[in-house]
Parts: sequence; structure tokens; C-alpha cells
Amino acid sequence: MRKALIAGGVYFTLVFSLGVILDVLRVTSVAPRLGMAGAMAVELPIMLAVSWLVCGGVIKRLGIGAERGERGLMSATALVLIVAAELALARVLAGQTFGEVLASYRNLPALMGLATQVAFVLFPLFRLRQQRFVT
Repeated sequence: MRKALIAGGVYFTLVFSLGVILDVLRVTSVAPRLGMAGAMAVELPIMLAVSWLVCGGVIKRLGIGAERGERGLMSATALVLIVAAELALARVLAGQTFGEVLASYRNLPALMGLATQVAFVLFPLFRLRQQRFVT
């Protein structure tokens, strides 16, 4: 159990750190040229690929087993951390309330980001299915 919690935290930290860097580049460099939705379309495949690779690396490095419970706890930990970080950043950087954050999902770029976060959270479980098909 402890190992899965640590794995979720490491997975979140690595992917979120890269996400912050890419967000800065997206907003300052790509969005002025392509618009926010276009910039998200450029960033998302990168984030998904990195998330997939980091997830696999964390699972392998920390020896996370092929049990649903362990992978589910890793996913749940990543979910709690990503939601907390997103809400904290929205509050600190943009002064947004929880309601304003929810309302922001009415636009395409925010929905694209949310879809990527959902995939990020589910990757430990998706990799479980992949592992079962391979072995």
C-alpha cells in the first residue's frame, strides 16, 4: 500500500512538473500563434506520451504489481494530487474560486486539458491491461 502511494506521488510530481513547464511555453509561445485550442492540441500529445512513459517507468522502478488494488491506489493518489494542485494554482495564480474553475470547463481548451488529466489518472490501470495482454 505504501509503495502505491509513493508511486502515485512520484508519478504526479514528474508529470505535473513537466506540465507546468509546457504550460508556460504554450501560453507564451504557441498560443499567440495558434490560439489556445491550437496550442493545447500541440501540447496534449506530448503530455500524454510523457505521462504514459513516466507511468511505466514509475511502475517498473518502484515495483508496483499487476494487482488492480495497487494500481488503483496509485491512480487515486495521482488524482487527489492533480486536483489539489490544479485548484491551488487556480486560486493562487488566477484568484479563481472552485466554482469558477468548474465554470472554466465550458471552453474547449479547458476540456482538452481535463481529458488529458483523466487519461493521466487512468494510465496506471491502462498499463495493467496492457501488461496482461503482453504476458
